[in-house]
Amino acid sequence: MLLKLISFLFFFISVSLISVESRCTKGCDEALASYYLWDNANLTFISEVLNSNIVPSSTINFDTILAYNKQVANKDSVDAFTRLNIPFPCDCINGEFLGHVFQFNVRPRDTYDKIATEYYSNLTTVEWLQQFNSYPPTNIPDTGMVNVTVNCSCGDAAISKDYGLFITYPLRPGETLNTVLTQTNLSSDLSGLVQSYNPEANFSAGTGLVFIPGKDANNSFRPLKSRNFCWSYCWDICSSNSSIAVAGCWSIYWIFPKEGKGSSITFSSLPRSICSSWECFWK
Repeated sequence: MLLKLISFLFFFISVSLISVESRCTKGCDEALASYYLWDNANLTFISEVLNSNIVPSSTINFDTILAYNKQVANKDSVDAFTRLNIPFPCDCINGEFLGHVFQFNVRPRDTYDKIATEYYSNLTTVEWLQQFNSYPPTNIPDTGMVNVTVNCSCGDAAISKDYGLFITYPLRPGETLNTVLTQTNLSSDLSGLVQSYNPEANFSAGTGLVFIPGKDANNSFRPLKSRNFCWSYCWDICSSNSSIAVAGCWSIYWIFPKEGKGSSITFSSLPRSICSSWECFWK
């Protein structure tokens, strides 16, 4: 019993160290960007600014965009002042946060403000552009590349395992929680859930990002992906480069007995930061 207690404490310390060293270890396959169409915006331009391995830049092939936006009747003419959901990869950036860095070809007389507010429809900010680029705000070249970082979410198992695909949604003036739910085709019954994913958000602020459960190309919610539990988690720990963390993971896995299939363990007494990690060893 003493050995088990030591192992638990070892594991607790290791997870705490991981939280200090890194806020994420991996991203997820896909997220959605809610792109607000300004006047004269078209799918060619959208595929250029949100170019990725999921949505390649194109002048003719918009199949992936159209698959997520079946309300678009004519690919050559999209309605201004509406929104489209554009899929993009959700990466773990520098072990600090979830997002994706797009590469944008600047035009003459471009500014960080124009890139953030118009070209990227407030999916990023001037501050983020300044942080991830070396160009001074007053001296952006007429040609060249600008890194555009857009945040994303992969979900939260502590809230729900039913949702694993999320929309990065830039709030606009005049919007409320109810209008956001309408825009994203969610029922008002999910308002509490949406607020749980955005506990500090003011949906009436008219600015800022919120993360909303989204539907895939089949118009279905995508459940949170299984991490293949202990094996996947131990791999994440190894990638954190902490020998203590690795040892803690393996000690808890091999020393603590697992319950039989169909049994359950209550994790409510454990701190939330380690609950999902601890739970993996008994799945």
